[in-house]
Formats: sequence, structure tokens, C-alpha cells
Amino acid sequence: MSLINDALRRADEQHKQAEPPAPPPAARPLQPVVQKSRAWLPVVLGMIVLLLVLALAAWFLSKWWEAQKRKVKRPVPTVVPAEIPKPKEPEPVEPPHTNPPPVVVEPPPPPLPKTNVILRLQGVFIRTGKPSALINGKTVFVGGKIFDAQVLSIQPDQVTVEEDGVTNVLILK
Repeated sequence: MSLINDALRRADEQHKQAEPPAPPPAARPLQPVVQKSRAWLPVVLGMIVLLLVLALAAWFLSKWWEAQKRKVKRPVPTVVPAEIPKPKEPEPVEPPHTNPPPVVVEPPPPPLPKTNVILRLQGVFIRTGKPSALINGKTVFVGGKIFDAQVLSIQPDQVTVEEDGVTNVLILK
């Protein structure tokens, strides 16, 4: 070990006898950072485009709102039974000396439904065992009732209902 210690001492002595190290080079003084001014044109153009998009969206929304209001105010078409033919007036005939033939009077038309509800067919579901239909938001089956109307039959595109002796066919549109 003494050999190693001797070598270290000699190296330390040589190091002390050598010239002192040169001072480090002078550092450049710090310079203040100059910030670039931001370009204001893209920001302003972006704001203008955003305002235009919002204005167009508001305009389209108002037009849609008005259309929805008009759609609600439209009268719903009602099913009117066919016009009832007037009975024919008998032709004037000279009074015979015998009894005239009896006048034939047609039977009165069936009464109109009592409810003011208009039935609207919205969907038909055909299943193997039990077909069903969606009328005014309610599911009905053959033989079932909706607003005093009885469902007589359900086909893929129409439903037949009867209310107070009046038979109506609701067609899927």
C-alpha cells in the first residue's frame, strides 16, 4: 500500500508545482427577452367567423321553431262519411182511382261516432300468434278497444275499427 500512497504524494506535489489553471472565459451578460407582438388579425377574423356561425345557427333555429308552431296549428283532417244520397222524389202522377203504391224510404245513415278523437294509425306489428297495432300511441290487439272503438282486424298496412256501428279503415302512411 505504501507504493500507492507514495505515488499519490508525488502526483500531488507535481500538481502544486504546475502553473495555476487559467480563469474561465467571461460569460456573456444576460440580454432581456423581447416578446413579439401577437398578430391581432387572426384573432379578430376568428371572432367574426364565430359570430357569423352563431347568427346563422340562431336564424335556422328560429325558422325551425316557426315551422313546428305551424305544424301544430294545422287542422287534423277528419274522416267524413260519404255523402248520403237524398231520397228521390216521386214523379207527379195523375191520381189513380186505386190506392197509390207505397213510397220507399231509405233507412237513415248510421250515427256518427260520439267521441271527437281522431284515430291515427302509427304502426302495425305482425306476429305469428297475435298481431298488434299502435293507434294514438297505444298498443291494441284484435278485439281490443281504444276510445270506444273496437279493433276488428289488423293487416300489414291497415287496421279496421268499428265505433257505434260505423266501420272505419285506418291506413298506415
